Parts: sequence; structure tokens; C-alpha cells
Amino acid sequence: MADDSPTGPLRKDQISLLASMPSYMGFIKAMLLAFIVNRFGRRYGLLFMGIMGTVGGAVLTFAKSAMALYVGRALMGLSSGAILVAPMFVSECVHSSLRGMLIAFCSMQINTGILLAYIFGKVLSYQVFNMCMTSISVCYTIYALWLPETPYFLLSKNRKEDAMNSLVWWRGGNARIAEQELATIKLQEKKNISFTEAFRTRQSKVAFGVSMACFFLQSSSGIFLFINYNELIFKEIGNGPFSPADSAIIIAVLTTVATLGNSLLVEFTGRKPLLLMSFLLSALSLAVLTGFVYLLAQGVDLASFTWIPIASIGSFVVSYGIGLAVVPSILLNEMSPTETKPIISAIVSMVSYAVSIVVLQTFVFIDENAGLY
Repeated sequence: MADDSPTGPLRKDQISLLASMPSYMGFIKAMLLAFIVNRFGRRYGLLFMGIMGTVGGAVLTFAKSAMALYVGRALMGLSSGAILVAPMFVSECVHSSLRGMLIAFCSMQINTGILLAYIFGKVLSYQVFNMCMTSISVCYTIYALWLPETPYFLLSKNRKEDAMNSLVWWRGGNARIAEQELATIKLQEKKNISFTEAFRTRQSKVAFGVSMACFFLQSSSGIFLFINYNELIFKEIGNGPFSPADSAIIIAVLTTVATLGNSLLVEFTGRKPLLLMSFLLSALSLAVLTGFVYLLAQGVDLASFTWIPIASIGSFVVSYGIGLAVVPSILLNEMSPTETKPIISAIVSMVSYAVSIVVLQTFVFIDENAGLY
């Protein structure tokens, strides 16, 4: 928390609850957004997130108690749709040749937002910081009002003329290209499917299994610990020549650059090589960090190696950014059929949030009772 927070200093358990609150709300958000995007359209899902982000930001800006902070964070939890809505919207609007790269940009934008939050949080007061971040949600909501619905959703509702108009808009007014692309989009026979019907086809089952595995590994990788507890971690293990806040900013810069690199490479190298490389390098980086922290806990003099924590964490976030940060969303949206995508996304989201809650809520307990390593 900022030094000028109106609630005063918070205990570690309160910070842990604040960090986990968006994940708790993720269970409600996943099913609610799945209903909205399936019934009303992907665009309304974007608008819902923008409105919740604006309201949540306003609550945080004028919060006077810890309870108000919890409410604000809960509303902000309803505003995030990185797994469900944004990649889905992009995947149904852009040409297939650009789909992977632009879905990767969704993750890059998330990391850019985290970077801005770290920078603004260091130089701005608590209230001004929240005002600035809330203004982004306001601008986003206004922009989303201007966007047309996705052609895939419109076709699934048998609104062929609207789908054609949407495609013409997304293709820069080129009606000929829009007509050709519209002809390749197959209208699904079943428009309203039940929970069990969603998994009857082999394509849906494979998409669900692959997406579940990827997002489980993403959520349990430890990335959320470094996002939410970076300053606490650096204070415990040391951060070399930088302050904890500066170290957090450096890590955020590396994460953003890595996801930018992924967006440029994903269409050329393929999804699988990037994912496998990400797994291997992330594991090696965390192994080095674990070894350092263990030796530090045993009283070994590591004064000459204070650069190792930020180097290993930096290596981890770069490794995470080139694969694990982006590829799961690409696979989910490319492999899932249009009519089952909201349901698969909702289930995968809930499992991802459940893992995130376990990771975030147990971190403080394990750190204090067993050690950071």
C-alpha cells in the first residue's frame, strides 16, 4: 500500500486478501461474462468490463477503510476479462493470418498496464494514482461503445446482413474481401447448447483439455506472486543496487518486452516451440532463485551475489512472457468452436482463478512458517 493510503498500513494477511479478491470474484465473473457474450454479444462483455472497472476505480479512489478497498478490488475483479472476452473478441474479428499476433497483443497490453501501475504508484499520490488508472477505464468504455459486434457472433444468431456489415467495417470498407471471408465462416446448426452438449464433439473435448492444462500451468507458475508481492519478495531476498520499487519496475519492463517479442514471433515460430521453451527456461530460472534463497536462509554469505535474485526473476518473467503468458489464450480461442467457446472459457477461467487464489493466499503463510524458498 502507498504511504499516503487513507486506510493506513495494512497487515500481510490484509494485503494477501486484497491481492486475491479479483480471483475470488473471478468465479462470478466467468459465468456472468459467459452468459453475456453468448446471449447479448462479445461487445457487451467488453462494455461490462469497462463499466465495472470505472465503478471499481471510483470506489478505490475515495476509499476510507479497508472494507472499501475490498469492495473496490472486488469490482475491479469483475472488470478483468483477459482469459474470456478480449482474446475472444479479437479472434472473431481479425483475419486468421493476424489472429495469433493480435491475441498476443492482449497480453502485452495487460503487462503494459501493470508497468504503468508500478511507475505511477511510485511517483503519484494514492488518490491521484487511482484517478489516473480509472480514467483509462472510462476511455476504454467510450471506445468499446463505438465498436461493432463480431461477425461470428452475428452469424451464430442468424443475423447475416449485420454480420456482413460488421465484416465490411473490420476489413476497412472492402466489401469484396468481406464477402469472401463471410463465405468461409460456417453457421453452426445449434445456437443454444447445454452444459453437457458443449463437450460432445471431439474438437470441444480436445480444446477443453489443452486449454485447461495450459492455464493450470500458467496460474501455478508463480507469476501472480511476482506481480502482487514483488516488493515484499525483494525486501526479503535483496534487490542488489535497486530499491524494491525500482526492481519491480524493471521486472515489469522485462515482462512487457517479452510479450511484445512473443507477439512478433508467434506466427513465425509456431505455438508449441514457444510454449516448450517457456516451460524449460522458467523452470531453470526458478530453480536458480530457489537455490539462492535456500542458501541465504542457511546463513551462507552471498554478499557478492546480490544480483542473482533480480537476474533470475528477470529471466523467469522473460521466459514466461515469450510463451506461457500468451500461448494458452491463443490455443483456447483457435481450438474452441464458436458456439462452445464461451462455456469452455468460463470453466477454464474458474479453474485458473481457483489456482490463483490458492497460490496467493498460501504464499504469506508458507513464507512466514516454512520460508520463502
